[in-house]
Amino acid sequence: MTRQALVVGINRYPFLKEAPTSEPLELTTSVRDAEAIARLLELYGEFEVTRLPTGQDDWQFEPMGRLKREELKAAIARLFRPEESTPHTALLFFAGIGLRQEYHNGETEGFLATSDSNAPRGENWGVSLKWLRQVLQDSSVQQQIVWLDCSFSGELLNFTENHTGNPERDRCFIVASQADEYAYVNFDGRGFLTKALLQALNPKLSSKGTVTSETVEDIIPPQFEFEREGKTDYQHPLVQNSGDPIPLTGISGVPQWLTFKKHRLESLWSDTSGWFHPEGDEHSLPLVRVHDAGTVSEYFGETSKNINKANEYKKDVQEALGVIFPETWWQDKDSVKNLHESLKCLCGAVFCGQTDESYLKRPISVGAAYLIALMAHQKHFENVAPLTKEITTWAERPQSTYKLFPCQPPDFARKSAMALYDFFDKLFEDRDCQRKSQVIGTVLKKPGNRLEIQFSWNASDEADNRSHGESLASVLIQSIRSPKFSISELAENTKSSIIRLGIYMLANENGFMSPGVIYMEGNLLVITSVK
Repeated sequence: MTRQALVVGINRYPFLKEAPTSEPLELTTSVRDAEAIARLLELYGEFEVTRLPTGQDDWQFEPMGRLKREELKAAIARLFRPEESTPHTALLFFAGIGLRQEYHNGETEGFLATSDSNAPRGENWGVSLKWLRQVLQDSSVQQQIVWLDCSFSGELLNFTENHTGNPERDRCFIVASQADEYAYVNFDGRGFLTKALLQALNPKLSSKGTVTSETVEDIIPPQFEFEREGKTDYQHPLVQNSGDPIPLTGISGVPQWLTFKKHRLESLWSDTSGWFHPEGDEHSLPLVRVHDAGTVSEYFGETSKNINKANEYKKDVQEALGVIFPETWWQDKDSVKNLHESLKCLCGAVFCGQTDESYLKRPISVGAAYLIALMAHQKHFENVAPLTKEITTWAERPQSTYKLFPCQPPDFARKSAMALYDFFDKLFEDRDCQRKSQVIGTVLKKPGNRLEIQFSWNASDEADNRSHGESLASVLIQSIRSPKFSISELAENTKSSIIRLGIYMLANENGFMSPGVIYMEGNLLVITSVK
């Protein structure tokens, strides 16, 4: 889905004057700030950027260009309420003058001033922030982003989330000042908010290499605290996020799967539906479309048949899963062979969630479960180091293809795999809000049919978010004992994800129950199979 941005920078305000005989209010920084934001969004955010105002070249700002109120309103409406092809993510950035009108009843209203604004002597204040709020309420865009670097921009947030009309939307609103405050320019010629945004959005300055609305919220207020030190008259930015975190920028752009609301594995299956087909030809097709693991492995190691094809395979696999594997996994033919076989048990043409041909079907294996764990950990911490530091190779692990789940009908196989992903997703959640993984060790034991993950917490220990004396283990026992025991359709928490996973492991199209076992004792999670 598309990511679209409208970036506005207005320098010229010929009809705005502090007094009738004063010179018009002209800015020098707005266009410069807007261009810096636009370039960053294009370079690192994979946004399609529309700039306003422009001259003859619509891809370039016109520094002395004018932008009228109706032109800006029309552009905002096209962004958030298009007649067709609604973007998944829409972003509005405005740098310019903000105005505030006070009414006789004590109410106030904020405006984005445009080049034809003539207030307060005239009636044209610019684009109303109340109107903008209504546009956002009515918009079907899933991820809505608004950043305003202008005075009185806090007027945008003079409403509660209950009044936004669409609580299911993901939103990131950042304004330069509170409703009654002016916004200022730094000594280096940047708006204070723009300067903070450029630092916060730069993925090269992030230890994780990616930036989301959540991380920006952690960065911007402290930057303003530093700038405000020792000053008595200063602006106070406001950040308001709601819904799920929105991916903003990344060193290699924003992985497409991050912008989707559908399940992570559904995106993987869609992207890899043509992989590993039995009729794949190594000479005419990418290696990810080749079925035979032995053939694929010949392209790796010191005697590689074609290093370029090997690198292409690595890139395709890692981009599809959203994970960077240790380089040592690719250095041994046997390691690549076993990895390839486990991939076939997770995605592609022969995964049993993708085909109903009995002779082709591959159910989720121990190795596939390990790959799913990597994907879930990457989601939370944007790295997989705790899960890979002790696993330097897949060599001597041919039993990583041993079945964790039995063969199931395609629709059921997909739900089972998603239940496993949700299980890992809840186990890996940050339990102490320190954004630090609580996995302390992982082993894929030879010959590959046993995966062990050790946590820093214990399933029998009391949990801070539960009443006294309750642990994950005791809560599960109480839930199953309860006469009101039920199975949730969603993985709402760790408990429900465990119960859902256990239920899906019962289904077997040739019988019942699974050849694999998943259990946790103390702080050790074990995933193993006998077949």
